[in-house]
Amino acid sequence: MAIKFLEEVQFGVPDLEKAKQFFKDWNLQVAQDDPDCGVFQTQEGARIVVKRADDPSLPPPAAPGICLRKMVWGVESAEDLDSVAAILADYTSVSRDAAGNVSVNDPSGYALAFQVSTLKKLPPVEMNVNYPGLPVRVNQPIDGTIRPTIRHLGHIAIFVSDFKESVKFYQDLLKFRPSDLYEERGLFLRSPGSNEHHNLFLVNRDGQRGVHHISFEVQNFHELMQGGIYMQQRGWTTYQGPGRHRLGSNFFWYFHTPFEGTCELYSDMDVLDDNWELKVWEYSPSMFYYWTTQPGGVISTVDLTKTE
Repeated sequence: MAIKFLEEVQFGVPDLEKAKQFFKDWNLQVAQDDPDCGVFQTQEGARIVVKRADDPSLPPPAAPGICLRKMVWGVESAEDLDSVAAILADYTSVSRDAAGNVSVNDPSGYALAFQVSTLKKLPPVEMNVNYPGLPVRVNQPIDGTIRPTIRHLGHIAIFVSDFKESVKFYQDLLKFRPSDLYEERGLFLRSPGSNEHHNLFLVNRDGQRGVHHISFEVQNFHELMQGGIYMQQRGWTTYQGPGRHRLGSNFFWYFHTPFEGTCELYSDMDVLDDNWELKVWEYSPSMFYYWTTQPGGVISTVDLTKTE
């Protein structure tokens, strides 16, 4: 069973026009812009769908007031869909549509769907970094005016109402593989068909539900900075960053959305294979980053003089 990547996230939002403007400024491709719906795509075709909170076409929220309505995961084949359906057969909420797509509610009540992947193959990354002794960018000054290409919907982080049951559902049942664990606080999981550090992050915070963040991959650190600067200039508020994570190692810049949680630009995340062993950490604020920029331009770092 090869569940690969998150391919669509649907939201029911209180201010549709503001939500649509956020994703336009984020530089997602506009696939649909109607009075009742906005659909935005990454370069490979993953979609963000925003509709009004009372739109009857959306699944109900997992809890009152939550904007997240549905997460759609891609699988490799119709046989994989059959495998997912068989694994979830004991769930009363499971169903299949005419195309064979599988729907179910997870232990927190989030609506999930599984479909044969529709993502396009991404073009190669443009390698334009000059390394010592290895010039690549010759007679090509960096363009400081570009907007980032949003290549990939990398992961979603969700608050779960029952952490242990959620771990059983995603890790034990659907075979998402654990990468790093904050004891009793959060679990980073990579989907069975992915080697990215995580595609799903389960967050345990006193039974809370809703989106913590959704994350989009750009080509490199320069594009991440250009995207973040543009968002600031458009009036959107930074939540955290820019910086570099400890777990996953990726560069990041988070922005508050106008509806729920945050959106993250990221680049250069860890790639893991089957030799990786789960690492367990005690959560502390300093575990969030190696370095990050705080308000006022101050660089905050972990203590680099100490060894672990």
